[in-house]
Amino acid sequence: MELLGDVQRLRPVLAGIAMLTLFLWYIWYFRVMQPRRGTFEWIERVDRQRFSPAACCPIRGTAWLAALTAAVLGAADCLLRMRAVYAASLVYAGLAALGAALFCVLLLQLYGDAVAAVCGTTLLLAAGMPPLEVLAGLWLFFLFLTQSGWLRILTLVLSMACLSGIPAVQALLLLAGYCVLYLVWHVLLRKERDRHPMLAVPELLLILALAAVSLVGGAFLSGRLTGPVGTWPAILLPPESVAVVWPERVNLPMLLAGSAALVDLVQAARLRDSRCLLGGVMGLICLPLLLLGAETAAYMGCALAIPATFAAAGQRGAKWPMGAATFLLFFCILCS
Repeated sequence: MELLGDVQRLRPVLAGIAMLTLFLWYIWYFRVMQPRRGTFEWIERVDRQRFSPAACCPIRGTAWLAALTAAVLGAADCLLRMRAVYAASLVYAGLAALGAALFCVLLLQLYGDAVAAVCGTTLLLAAGMPPLEVLAGLWLFFLFLTQSGWLRILTLVLSMACLSGIPAVQALLLLAGYCVLYLVWHVLLRKERDRHPMLAVPELLLILALAAVSLVGGAFLSGRLTGPVGTWPAILLPPESVAVVWPERVNLPMLLAGSAALVDLVQAARLRDSRCLLGGVMGLICLPLLLLGAETAAYMGCALAIPATFAAAGQRGAKWPMGAATFLLFFCILCS
C-alpha cells in the first residue's frame, strides 16, 4: 500500500518527465528532418506540390520479426498483469498476443519501419491494449483505403462488421472518424489523380449503409432490439451512454504522447508526406474516445501518431535518440 501511495505521488513527476522527453524529442526530430547540407533536398521540398499517393508498405524480412516480437510482448504483458496464471489464462494471453501483433502490423504497413513499429507497440502495451474489435476495425479500414478490387470490398465489410462488437456511441464516433479519414484519402492521397471528387459520395454511402447494418445486427444479436421498431433508436443510443465524462484516472504521459499527431500534421503540410498525414489523422480520430469511456482506444491513437516521428527520424540516422525517448516514455507510462 505504501508503494501504491508513492506511485500516486510520483504521477505529476512522471508526467513532467514525459513532457520534457517529448519536448526534447520534437526539437531533435525537427532538426534531423531539416534538409541536409550539400544536397538538393530543399529543392525537392519546394517543388513538391502534391501528396504522394497512400500505399501499404510491404512487410519483408525483419518486419516479420518485429511482428513476432510484438506478439511475445503482448502475451508477456497479459500474463504479468494477472495475479495468478492458470491454463485458461493462455487463451487471454493468445488474444493479447494477437492484438499486439495486429497493431504492430498496422504500424509496419503504415510507416514501413520495424524499430518504430516495435517502439509504438511497446508504448501501447504499457498503457493498455484496446479491444480487439477496435484494433481490427481500424487496421481493416486502412487496408480498405490502400487496396483495390475484391480485397477492397472485403476489408470494408469486415471493418464495418467490427463495429458491431463496440458500444453504439463509440462505434458512431469511430465511424465519423472513418469518414474523415476516407475523405482525406480520396481528396489528397488517392492514386487515381483523374478521379472526380464527387465519386467519393457512392463509397461514403456504402460505408454508412454497411455500418448501419453492422450496428443494428450487433444490437439484435445482443438482445437489445426486443421492443417495438419505434423504440429502436432509444435502445441503440441510451441516454446514459452519451454522457461525456472525463475519466477519473487517465495515463497522462500517454496522452501527452498524443501531441505527436499535431507534429505529424505539421510535417505532412511541410513535406507533403502521406504517411505523416495518415498517422496524424488516425491519431486524432481515436483521441475523442477518451470521453466515452474508451481510454485504451484513445491511447491507441497516441501510439499510432508517435511512431511516425520515430520512423522518419530513424531513417535519417536518429536511432539512439529514438531509443532513449521510447525508454523514458515507456517508464513514465508504465508507472502512471
